[in-house]
Amino acid sequence: MSIDEHKVAAELYISAEEFDRSIDIMVHNCWTHMLLELGRHTDKAEETVLSRIGDELRKLGDTESAVEIYAKLGKDMGPDMVSLHVEAHNWDQAFALVEKNPIFAPLVYLPYAEWLAENDKFVEAQKAFLKGGRPERAFQVLQMLTENAVDEQRFQDAGHYYWLLSRQYLNIASNSNENSQNDKMINQYNLYDKYASIYYAYNAIHRYMEDPFMSYQPETLFNISRFLMNETKNIHLKGVSKFAILYSLSKQALTMRAFKLARQILTKLQQLRIPSEYQDYVDLASLSIRAKPFHDNEDLLSMCYRCLTYNSPVVQTCITCNHKFIFSHIKFEILPLIEFQLEDNISDTEALKLIQNSHDESKSKQSENKSQKMNTFILDEESQDQSVDPFTYKLMNFENKENSYQPIKVNKTILQSMSTTSIIVCKWPKPLKFKYYRNVLPGFLVTNCQNCFKMFHSDEYEVEVLRFGYCPFCRTKTG
Repeated sequence: MSIDEHKVAAELYISAEEFDRSIDIMVHNCWTHMLLELGRHTDKAEETVLSRIGDELRKLGDTESAVEIYAKLGKDMGPDMVSLHVEAHNWDQAFALVEKNPIFAPLVYLPYAEWLAENDKFVEAQKAFLKGGRPERAFQVLQMLTENAVDEQRFQDAGHYYWLLSRQYLNIASNSNENSQNDKMINQYNLYDKYASIYYAYNAIHRYMEDPFMSYQPETLFNISRFLMNETKNIHLKGVSKFAILYSLSKQALTMRAFKLARQILTKLQQLRIPSEYQDYVDLASLSIRAKPFHDNEDLLSMCYRCLTYNSPVVQTCITCNHKFIFSHIKFEILPLIEFQLEDNISDTEALKLIQNSHDESKSKQSENKSQKMNTFILDEESQDQSVDPFTYKLMNFENKENSYQPIKVNKTILQSMSTTSIIVCKWPKPLKFKYYRNVLPGFLVTNCQNCFKMFHSDEYEVEVLRFGYCPFCRTKTG
């Protein structure tokens, strides 16, 4: 039979209301337009006929026509319509249906995630897998992204992906009631968060090694190098060169007249496998350093803001009080922050209220100015000097009877005495606890990201946010 004869036969079957035979002919010839016209002229009561027309149009790939027929059947909000949009990659329409009926989320997000992954949009795919209730696939995508970033020496991206992985473990712990699993998830979170910071910081060292004339300040490279030297002491991460870290630190130490430190670092460098192009530098620097004085520039010593002890430039924990230094996650300078804890009878909710209702700004400025007298240590130890605020007084009279680090505990009176602007609260999700910090230098503004809780010098943070529109560490958009 010719095409015209097929067409006449189809029309005759329609006239005789033998719709199935008519549809068979249309499907055989792929006449989607005739199928659509038949569907438009068929009464809504003929559900079986309309349903078949919609299904055949769907099989033939004419999704727009199939949508029209399904809508006529009243299936515009059902799973068939959702699946149809997914097959056609009409993601906007599919997501609109999910918003109206969230139970369809797995039907949309999982195929969407697969589609994104096929199109090399792995970051978006990872998020879609999570929304589709497939965290294990989200983990796989993130791990693949991380490995690729390291292999391609995109270390800042690798740090970001490790941070995303760490948050996935934290989310699992937050939603779990099993203590044994929580401990495991929290340990994984801490480990991957550490990896994230290492790769994030190492990006600057890698760029410096690739191009020594990069516009990094010597102080910044010095701070980053010493941070990485400590963080990688017992960790071997793929792509992170300990030689590069120590090389950078030795160069900056020499530039900044930290000769004692430079000698120590050069000794460590000689114990590593030195790339041939750097052998001459290590040999010559190791000889010339012997003519330099065996001490460091006093300006580079790390002052502990808790006990005022001056430490070696490379330590991350005070040798006297075990206070762990807190670094800005841009230039990695030490921030004037001291961690404190609440007494057992104070809840986080109550503490936040006390902090918000603390004394007015004018009084706080006077108190904070007076607290700077801590630097002179002029205090009668027999009785509390009224010119020193309660937190500073407790800080100066705190006795740590254990070798391990012990944060200062504060009561309600001390909380109320502190300026709201001098306190930083990290509101970690459960099972982690809130963390509280006091800025002891009110003129030195500190900002913390409310998503990753990393600390930053406020001016530096604002510059980065203006440049990129998001937190430099976790890339969470602000504003």
